[in-house]
Amino acid sequence: MPTYIDEIEAVVTEVAEWAAGEITSIVNALAPDGRPFLGEKVSIEEQLTVYRGMRNDVTAWQAWISNKAIEITNMLVTSGMSPETINAVNPLDIAISYSLAYSSTMERELEKRMI
Repeated sequence: MPTYIDEIEAVVTEVAEWAAGEITSIVNALAPDGRPFLGEKVSIEEQLTVYRGMRNDVTAWQAWISNKAIEITNMLVTSGMSPETINAVNPLDIAISYSLAYSSTMERELEKRMI
């Protein structure tokens, strides 16, 4: 027989899975093919040039993630999303997820060029 704690943990898990799905959907909508929504598609070489400039620079990554979180927040506000929904999906988490995916893609591209 499940206890109250078991039931609460199940609810927390369900909400976390929902939020993760929302974050993934927003990242995919805002950054298809590694480019910002409504932005121009940048060549891999141009992306690598930018990436190499911040690759081992923690301060540059912090600024990049912070700027992405602000951009995402502004896009969500402009699209009419409610403040409660924006808080629920957490633009900073989206920016961090995007930075991890971006970094992984760029590292694979760099590896291809080293072979």
